Amino acid sequence: MPQWMQSLIEPQCEICPSHATCYSELEVSCDNGFVQQPHPYSLWGLIPRPPRCKASSGRALQVSILARQIVDTLREEAMRQICGHDPTAHGDVSYLESDVKARLREQNTVEDAEYNSLWGDAVLEAVSQRELAHSGQGPSSALSLVSVPSTREHLWCMLRRFFNFEFTKYSGHFLMIYLIIQIHSLKKVVGELHLKKSARLLKHD
Repeated sequence: MPQWMQSLIEPQCEICPSHATCYSELEVSCDNGFVQQPHPYSLWGLIPRPPRCKASSGRALQVSILARQIVDTLREEAMRQICGHDPTAHGDVSYLESDVKARLREQNTVEDAEYNSLWGDAVLEAVSQRELAHSGQGPSSALSLVSVPSTREHLWCMLRRFFNFEFTKYSGHFLMIYLIIQIHSLKKVVGELHLKKSARLLKHD
């Protein structure tokens, strides 16, 4: 049985949310500066899911958002490589920290000094949550994902690759069918115009 299929069948432990200390019976204690928030899929407690910890201060929230942006950027790159969009890719997702920082700078409107301060805390947060690995120092420092994309993301990627392959395989047939439909529609329009013109000529006669 393939590994991805086996992971779908086997029960899995619930991941402890960020900025929280987890105990048995889905008990959660949030870090300082964070407050508990019900899980979006718990349906007001009907489904047993651990609560989330939401930032209660503006700066903590900015750091959390930036940390998520960093992780999502590398995860998107991982999926791009896994899905085969880059033929030279080998599956390793490691970026120079300066490149990621410059790329995300365009999405943030804060001043440079504040952004640099937020960036350092965001990287530390992502590393402490075991989502990123930080290696090297200075210009050569790099960021990489600790966890591989989830089984659901792998499955979605496989489906997308399948449909892309099938579409490419039969794109010539689709194009031919489209042209036949367009020609048929054009002939129909020309025939209707010809009938209208003939009717007008008979009316004048």
